[in-house]
Amino acid sequence: MGAVKLQRLVKIIDQQPVTEALDYVRAISPTQAKAAKRLGLKQPHFSKLRAGRVGAIRIATLERLLQLLPAFHRKAVRAAFEPAGAALIRTAYSGWLEHYRRQLFLGLRRRHVRTEDGISLLSRQTLRKRAAEGEASLHTIWGVAEGDTSPDDDSPKEPNRKTSSGRGYWEPESSGALTKFWNRQLKAGHSEARVELAIYRILGGLDDAAHSAFVERHWREISKPERVRFVQAGIKRESILLNREPEARRIQDLALMTADQFRKRFGPENVVKSRKIAK
Repeated sequence: MGAVKLQRLVKIIDQQPVTEALDYVRAISPTQAKAAKRLGLKQPHFSKLRAGRVGAIRIATLERLLQLLPAFHRKAVRAAFEPAGAALIRTAYSGWLEHYRRQLFLGLRRRHVRTEDGISLLSRQTLRKRAAEGEASLHTIWGVAEGDTSPDDDSPKEPNRKTSSGRGYWEPESSGALTKFWNRQLKAGHSEARVELAIYRILGGLDDAAHSAFVERHWREISKPERVRFVQAGIKRESILLNREPEARRIQDLALMTADQFRKRFGPENVVKSRKIAK
């Protein structure tokens, strides 16, 4: 099967909130050209978009627009691109991301350490403290993997904390395979949270030793050539899963599907006739 043709545009469902948002951007900018530039647009395109003569915008433009707006305006603007049912899909998707984030990023799974008396389970309080201090073991493994796969530097590098999104994500600072994967997927339109999850799933198996009371291999026991093959195989797997439209477009498409279209694409077992059964 060939690669999916990614759609980086989202349709405008309700023009009024979009026009109001663009009016706000124009009001906080000295000129219309400056306003357009802040959204990565040319002035003529900005004018057409503001006047409702454009039926869709790039996902990257939408994300820039949301960042410029006050928090209380963002929900209405996002809703302008989401048909009925999209909010429920987005909420479910965000919950799925948060579930994995808690397990992987915050390191809240069961972890063991060696004490003088033998193998012991770390308390949840200690785990949370370590996560708060930025000591989650996957961050260290990420840095090691970057060094393993970097053509010009074999030394491990700790990923750099990014806070531009308001939540804080981790971005590597070298030229290893994970950095290239990160940049490629962001360019394709996927969110930082989703790409971060993909990277932690790539590395997750290398962090299983402490969770399994060290029955599973520790990453320090695995040779560099083995770690490189492990990371490359994980990148291939996650690239297949992300070979789809970015979240904003996919949520919109899912919400617009009829039951027959949904059945044809995802199978009859995922369609029920009664809402009571679904609930």
